[in-house]
Amino acid sequence: MVALCFILLCGAASSASADTVKPAETFYVEIGQSNGPDNLVYGFFDRESGQRIARLQVAHVRLDYGKHGVFRVAWKARPLLSGVELRIENAIAWPSVVDQLAEAFQKMGGAGGVVIHDLVILRPGDEPRIAAADAELTTARELVLPRAVLAGGEPHRVVLPLRGPQAGSFQISPLLDSTSSRSGAAP
Repeated sequence: MVALCFILLCGAASSASADTVKPAETFYVEIGQSNGPDNLVYGFFDRESGQRIARLQVAHVRLDYGKHGVFRVAWKARPLLSGVELRIENAIAWPSVVDQLAEAFQKMGGAGGVVIHDLVILRPGDEPRIAAADAELTTARELVLPRAVLAGGEPHRVVLPLRGPQAGSFQISPLLDSTSSRSGAAP
């Protein structure tokens, strides 16, 4: 009887081992410049009226790897958006939908923020166009354009907060010219 139980247990063990899944094959992940989607368009609408207030168009999405010392590292990858146009159609209602822009950037970049190249902001009003070669969405949810060119052609620093009491209001400050006369220097 004991021998019969032993034979049955051995048979059950061998059939159970035949049914188990083999470990997965080894795979390699190639880390490099990854191409993302092209020609993305986001519309931002007033929640009550349904009217479109603004539109964000992104030509290309790629990965931009951060630096750790002199090395580019894969664990600091952030989305790189290029050919970006933000068209604001209704300046009065714009602050009420700027949180939708923050959500769109959050979905694209996560907590690490987003890097932007070739950004153009078109707004209604006296100085409608703001263009910047480089911009960044910071972790504080501010769109920062360190050297933006306004309609007058002068470089300015432009900050667009996307959260908080200043959300949606452009904060524009002129850049100080580093070649201007130094204090104590003779003219």
